[in-house]
Amino acid sequence: MVRSAQFIDSYFPVIDGVVHTVENYAKYLNRMGYCCVVAPKVKGYIDRDEFDVIRTAAFKVPKLGYSCALPKISHYKQEHIVQKVQLLHAHSPFSEGRSAIKMGKKYRLPTVATFHTKYYDDFLLATRSPRLAEKLTEHVVAFYDQADYVWAVNHATANTLMSYGYKGEIQVMPNGTDFAMPEDAPARIRAAEEKFRLPQGKKRILFTGHLIWQKNLRLILETAACLKSRRRDLVFIFAGTGADEKAVRQLAETLGLQDCTLFIGQVKDRMQLAGLYGAADLFFFPSLYDNAPLVVREAAVMQLPALVAEGSNSAEGILDGKNGFTASPDKEAMCAKIEQLLENSRQLKQAGEEAARTIPIPWHVICSRVMEQYERIVKEFKENGAKN
Repeated sequence: MVRSAQFIDSYFPVIDGVVHTVENYAKYLNRMGYCCVVAPKVKGYIDRDEFDVIRTAAFKVPKLGYSCALPKISHYKQEHIVQKVQLLHAHSPFSEGRSAIKMGKKYRLPTVATFHTKYYDDFLLATRSPRLAEKLTEHVVAFYDQADYVWAVNHATANTLMSYGYKGEIQVMPNGTDFAMPEDAPARIRAAEEKFRLPQGKKRILFTGHLIWQKNLRLILETAACLKSRRRDLVFIFAGTGADEKAVRQLAETLGLQDCTLFIGQVKDRMQLAGLYGAADLFFFPSLYDNAPLVVREAAVMQLPALVAEGSNSAEGILDGKNGFTASPDKEAMCAKIEQLLENSRQLKQAGEEAARTIPIPWHVICSRVMEQYERIVKEFKENGAKN
């Protein structure tokens, strides 16, 4: 079994999809042999994982609320890492990821780099300059050019990286889920209904995730306003927090949606979250920003079908009307689609059952595939050396 280190520039206490991916890689790969996580140090935070978390020197970015690793990992920590591992896997193209590439070349270890995120979109939002965003994205492509092997979480995400200008080979390694249908699912659903005071006698449309505009929350609220003018038996539930939460709530008020929206905050307890998915009628996730959202997989485990934006990366693997639903990312199309679905509970139920059968893959299965690829990579590296 190959021993590996997973490098990431943002790890707990920060919570997002990439963090959960790295956590599960480390957890299941460590059970097969050895795996550690290399991440920036966060003052006051204590790691309690079942695998090693090696924290590196960092400085806090005040406005963004997270820690940024220094450009170089100390020689002592580099030696500590490479004595234990045979492969270095980077999950971001910044300080920690670049350290993985440099260490791979220095210590002659193979490197894998997974492309997770639409970096151009992030850069454009941060700089508001298309030209600067393009320049920064060129640096991201240069990073992946230096890795021995490049992975992406689905085919659509691979296409995004290629659209940035990357011309090398990309292997798809999908994300998994650690979610499972609870044995006492009905009781969990009832508990969620009580805890979150979910309205009875109404169709429940759920969104879970960060409350940031990139998730296309404006479209959700505009769709809610469109539907409110036609029917009174709906409630849109938002589970999560985020930088734009105040503005999202304000827009809901401006649109007169106080009586059909419910903001319940972040749900950290996994059983409560399972109950919440189970209590909903439809999962609404029209994000054009996300690549392979874990929340769609979590919803599918609980037989909750998702409505996603047609043509988005999130829509990969969803067959409209079979294991989920797609519609054009505009309020009229989404409004019409939701109204049609809510009139056909049988179709929702069948799509939910098919979603549970076809969409989620357990993390232990994914990590077995990862280990198979690691073994192939280490063997190739010994025979042929570095690709770059």
